[in-house]
Amino acid sequence: MAGASPNRDVFGAHLLDTIRGVLLDHSALFLSSGSDAAVKQLARVVHHAWIRLPVDSRPLLHDFAATSLTYAPAIMDMQHHELPSGCVLLRGAPGNQYLDAPLYDCGHLKYHVIDCCIPAGYRAIPSNLSTSYELWSPQRAWAVQSRINPCPILFFQRSSWSGCRFGVPVEEVANGGVDLLHGDHRLYALKDKTSLKIKMDWSGVRGQSGEKQIRGAKGSPLRNLNRLAKLTAGAVRKFMAGGGTTTTLEGLGEFTVRDVLLLGVIFVGDGAATPLLAVRMRD
Repeated sequence: MAGASPNRDVFGAHLLDTIRGVLLDHSALFLSSGSDAAVKQLARVVHHAWIRLPVDSRPLLHDFAATSLTYAPAIMDMQHHELPSGCVLLRGAPGNQYLDAPLYDCGHLKYHVIDCCIPAGYRAIPSNLSTSYELWSPQRAWAVQSRINPCPILFFQRSSWSGCRFGVPVEEVANGGVDLLHGDHRLYALKDKTSLKIKMDWSGVRGQSGEKQIRGAKGSPLRNLNRLAKLTAGAVRKFMAGGGTTTTLEGLGEFTVRDVLLLGVIFVGDGAATPLLAVRMRD
């Protein structure tokens, strides 16, 4: 199954239905890319984790999803754990980290966060999260997808008054003023990388699309979450500056970089990632 074509229903209807059951209609993936793209992305996440289970103890794919996926409101007393409510979670296994992403404490279990509700007062910037080559070469896209980490890398900010908040202000984190939860966590995918392309394709934003290269300081790898968030925010700020002091997005109106929240990144190719972003709504 790991090498199957995406055109052959590799995930199956049962898996997709299970994912739709936990996907929230005000989550980052849903609002950034739409329902179908969000379900497809999370299906890749689940498949990526499932294929790493020992073959002799591996359940059916949709059974694995049904027993491993949940969301924060289903976990009692979330306020006593690390995460805010509104998170879509994939349970980790003792001694086996399925995904190249942080594990968060939720009582006696640990979970990967694979999606989360956008904070109140913000709206997602619609963005193309497609993997490289997906539109014109599905086979090549599937080969790329099999190599890269499919799990969204989401950023959670420590807060003295609310414990933890989803997303970090672009202006603030670009200046190094944010304390991320698990900010020192190192991503294997970035172990040896000293640069990364940050690709931005904002649907309806005056035709804006492009990319910015980010680099580690003095050749050091872009490995931990703090460094990734800081440099990605800097790339977003530079991208927006190229279009003037304000940006106009259909349905969201006019905004500046001070209104933008960096929610996370999704890897979309070898050495390339797309940021998940939201805009503060003005009265």
